[in-house]
Amino acid sequence: MKERVMWGGLVLICMSWVSNYVYFQSKQLEKPIFLEHYYETFVDEGAQLTFYYLTNKKNSEEVSRVVIEGLEGVDVMAEGGEFWGEDETNFIHEYSHHFLKSVTLEFSEEFGWDSKEASFTFENISVYFQDQTHLVEDVGKVTLNRLPENDGVFENRMSSSSNQHRSDSALLANEALTIEEITVPWPDLKEEVEIKITFDQEKLKELDALVAGGNPPYWMDEAASKEWDEVPGTPIDQGVFPLRFDKNDWLHLNMYFHPDRASFFQFPILLKGTTEAGKTFVDSIPIIDSPDLEQTVINKMIAEREGEN
Repeated sequence: MKERVMWGGLVLICMSWVSNYVYFQSKQLEKPIFLEHYYETFVDEGAQLTFYYLTNKKNSEEVSRVVIEGLEGVDVMAEGGEFWGEDETNFIHEYSHHFLKSVTLEFSEEFGWDSKEASFTFENISVYFQDQTHLVEDVGKVTLNRLPENDGVFENRMSSSSNQHRSDSALLANEALTIEEITVPWPDLKEEVEIKITFDQEKLKELDALVAGGNPPYWMDEAASKEWDEVPGTPIDQGVFPLRFDKNDWLHLNMYFHPDRASFFQFPILLKGTTEAGKTFVDSIPIIDSPDLEQTVINKMIAEREGEN
């Protein structure tokens, strides 16, 4: 009887071990997964962009080299991360079965694309890992620009951002002009970025204190603590354009980036229009924002990627 109990226990232990092993294997990635990035930057003085990817914990790969077709002068910088595990694995965040890691690419001002075009766009990169594996990965949408002549139609008097996926900017018009549209570089981000503007000059004249190094008015601090639906301003998709500004008029923008996305942002909000002298312009407000990548977001993203494959 005791022998039967012993063998029964061993069978249960083996079944449990097999079950746990099968479950563990089901959570393993066949290859590292690069996340989605929406990046646009200037490279005339060099630039650095950080790309994020998921690896399995048990075989955490490090990127050693990256090749981008049609682009020269791309270097992998020293591995980046915020935490070190007990096994000295460098990572940004730890999940149940995976690490979120990063690789920072440096784009040299001495090289670039073999073209007279003002910009270079790519979505795929060839990644070589230290264990000799090689992958061609979709990293999202990336645009590198040559530095244009500065139109200088607006002067950015104040910018701020928070870990609540919010940002705001106060701009002063250097000349009389008309804004015809405010956009993000990619149409598919329309649902991910919301922008409200305030152009009531009577109210915004309180911002004149910023010119002399004074403090922002109280309503700017109040807006930062309110829920997005309660933040004052007019959404830019409510037929507000064109907007006419005299010299020294103010424009205040509040921006909200949806936190439940799984993509990283580093690009300019674009202000397009015409000066009173008839010259077209494109001015910009740079923004950087990272998503909230909770375990549920990671699980959903992995399931979607595996479904595509």
